[in-house]
Amino acid sequence: MLTAKKNQVNQIKILLQLLLIVLGVFFFPVITGAFALICAFVTNGEKRYWLLCAFCLLSSLVFLDIIPGNGLDVDRYLVVTNQMSMVSGVKDWLSFCLTNPSTQYEKTSYLFFILQYFASRSHYINLLPYISTVLTSFLYFFLLLIIQSQKI
Repeated sequence: MLTAKKNQVNQIKILLQLLLIVLGVFFFPVITGAFALICAFVTNGEKRYWLLCAFCLLSSLVFLDIIPGNGLDVDRYLVVTNQMSMVSGVKDWLSFCLTNPSTQYEKTSYLFFILQYFASRSHYINLLPYISTVLTSFLYFFLLLIIQSQKI
């Protein structure tokens, strides 16, 4: 009887924790992401990498609403991404990448062109800075986690 009550209390605690996490993600994503980063540096094992992923995904949400000014690199990237949304096939995409005057600065950046192509297919061109920020922050903090785990 006593163990059944303990199990019920533990289940209620788990549900409340999940509720707090979901509310934190929806209403305070950046703060929840920062908390996940702190927890990633404190915990051990595989869980720390999942917390790092949560931090990167949540804290980068700010960049979904970026409105660049004229003359910035991201403005040029978003213009090219918007133009890529009209490209239909792989052959047209390669032709666009090699001949478009807007892409003269990135002639050899085929991985970036692929990223721009997938962002243009989503018809939400602000996905480009979001993906870039997620990848950059993940790689940066991933290296810090590895260095921190080797010092201990």
